Amino acid sequence: MGLPASLEPGRFFGVSPRSSRQGGFLLSETLYRPSQKVPRHVHQLPYFCLLVEGRYWEQYRGRPVEMGPRSVVFHPAGEVYHGDIGADGARCFHLEIEPSWQERLRPLGGLPGETVSRPGGDLSWLAARAFRELRSPDAFSPLVLEGLGLELVAALGRERARPERRVPEWVLDCAEEIRGELRRSFTVSQLAADRDVSPTRLSREFRRHFGTSVGEYARRARIEHVADRLGDPDVELASLALEAGFADQSHLNRVFKRLTGSTPGRVRRERRRS
Repeated sequence: MGLPASLEPGRFFGVSPRSSRQGGFLLSETLYRPSQKVPRHVHQLPYFCLLVEGRYWEQYRGRPVEMGPRSVVFHPAGEVYHGDIGADGARCFHLEIEPSWQERLRPLGGLPGETVSRPGGDLSWLAARAFRELRSPDAFSPLVLEGLGLELVAALGRERARPERRVPEWVLDCAEEIRGELRRSFTVSQLAADRDVSPTRLSREFRRHFGTSVGEYARRARIEHVADRLGDPDVELASLALEAGFADQSHLNRVFKRLTGSTPGRVRRERRRS
């Protein structure tokens, strides 16, 4: 087995239609072919990867990990790994951390020396916001992207303070049900009863592994669905609001602006211009 390929900053094995350098961070969107093989390699910079669409699995330190949509992973610089892209291909968002920020983080303990993988939670939410900002930039985007990069690093630091535990299957199943049925009005009691656990335990375990409450997770899932669908000009915003489980377009606008700082209409117009 030969030496692994060493990838320079900003380089990935897929095709990157857009990229940007902001405030000590390198950001890029990368597309991978269906069933593409990703050979053994290392990256010269530590980075976050958000799986936006598709599926893939990767193996590092002898441990295979399967990634689904909205999963996020942090890889330290120099770690050797390889993987396979799913049958439908994949779209990823990468945020690399340049040496200037790595040095400034050393007094706080620096970045993790091992991979951190999460199926959702704060890391996923922040990375998804940065990805949307990369795709729909405006005059304030450099400031926003730098801030989101720092929030990701800070959230990762807090993750390190928690003992890592395997996410129970029933917790993952709960999150999958919420994402798969956006129009349903879930209650913690109903979700808990379906899994034969107490509402208190479900709430505690869900927050422990996803970094948020069940209700906030459901709200974010709806907003992420809307954000992903705004690129389709044939879908009316009113229809999209009902599709995502909101009472009407006005309800969608209020929640969308509260969580993202913008409105669906504005984001759609900016995407058309870009």
